[in-house]
Amino acid sequence: MKKSFIATLALICCMVWSVPAFAVDFEYGGYWRTRAYTMNGFTGDGDDESLDMSKVDARGRLWTKHIINEETSWTNRIEFNVIWGDEDNGGGIATDGTDYIRFKHSYMDYDTTVFNTDMHLRMGLQGFAVANGMLFDDDFAGLILSHEGSTATHRFIWMKVFEGSTLSGEYEEDLEDLDVDFLGLSSTFNFMNDALALNAYVFYLTSDDGREWSATTGNQEISVYYLGADIKYTLDSGNIWGVLLYEGGSADVVNSDVEYDMKAYIAALGGEMNLGKVGIHGQVFYASGDDDLSDTDVTGFYVPRGQSYYWSEIMGMGVFDYTASSGSPADTISNVVAGNLGISYEVSQDLSLTGDIWHARHADTNVLVTEKTLGTEIDLRADYKINEDLNLVVVGAYLFADDATTMGADDASDVYEIGMQLSFSFSTL
Repeated sequence: MKKSFIATLALICCMVWSVPAFAVDFEYGGYWRTRAYTMNGFTGDGDDESLDMSKVDARGRLWTKHIINEETSWTNRIEFNVIWGDEDNGGGIATDGTDYIRFKHSYMDYDTTVFNTDMHLRMGLQGFAVANGMLFDDDFAGLILSHEGSTATHRFIWMKVFEGSTLSGEYEEDLEDLDVDFLGLSSTFNFMNDALALNAYVFYLTSDDGREWSATTGNQEISVYYLGADIKYTLDSGNIWGVLLYEGGSADVVNSDVEYDMKAYIAALGGEMNLGKVGIHGQVFYASGDDDLSDTDVTGFYVPRGQSYYWSEIMGMGVFDYTASSGSPADTISNVVAGNLGISYEVSQDLSLTGDIWHARHADTNVLVTEKTLGTEIDLRADYKINEDLNLVVVGAYLFADDATTMGADDASDVYEIGMQLSFSFSTL
């Protein structure tokens, strides 16, 4: 499998670079990293070592952009992820595997004019982020239609979340009823010579019968919307940012008269200031929880797919994002209030040091979440530029675990993580 893939890729590259008949403008780039890290105590229970590990993993990405003409281009990205020593996914002897190489992106960009208005269409497998990832930061199949003006950019986003017609005749109703779609409108406005940016948006998750897609929650008719805005004010010496999100709508339960009503929100505020070689940064965010799981009002903020907001190293995924400590929502923030204060220092042109202190707790307790405080975490990081392109990151993190992390364990334990990462990226752009 690996030899066939490499041979095919080599043939494509030869065709691109050496056959005049196929001559088009061509751009390319890539990214590579290798990480080595140790995690200990992530269960919060000294008697449970199931999440303790030391491992080395790697990721590589290659992308190509073929400029077909002035209006049209085609971009592809391939990616591999491998754990050293994982024989099933390319990390064992002979480095053979079948599942660790994949197409990550493949999309077309097309520029056109409609009614004297410049429009841009991106269609295919692509990435998108909104609300700093607190709502969505992931890849999807679909399209983004956008118009960029002098002071504002408007986007329509369609994500095909689930295609019902791929299923068999298990259901009596029209299989199209099983489709799940995520639709969005997003507008970014720039003020004060682009120093102030305001992004307002509404997203709508809809399905006539989402039971196949939402198998864990058993929702049938889904009609959920997200209304929000984020703001960023850039100063000469730093920036201030904020996010507000509200989740509303409803979701029916399969074969039941029960209908859940969504009433949840997120609020976040952060910023940074540069004082010469010293930088100060901090943030605080609140994602609502649900204090009563027995009623039909869902007040815990919830995004079924695509939410990804990295924050602290141990509780919030961070650089070594294999997992988060017990009790934490990780990057899919919900039922949590957290804040941090950090400082960085530029030792030299090539070396900088950063320290952060985080404190996090659940926003609400219920029958499943009986304790509030997750703990206080200290993160230390060093960034070193080995040469013009090769970067080294060294991280050490320690969580003073509280009751919501240890959950009454007889041998309650703190959590720590240490590791390093080598990486480089390149691009012809």
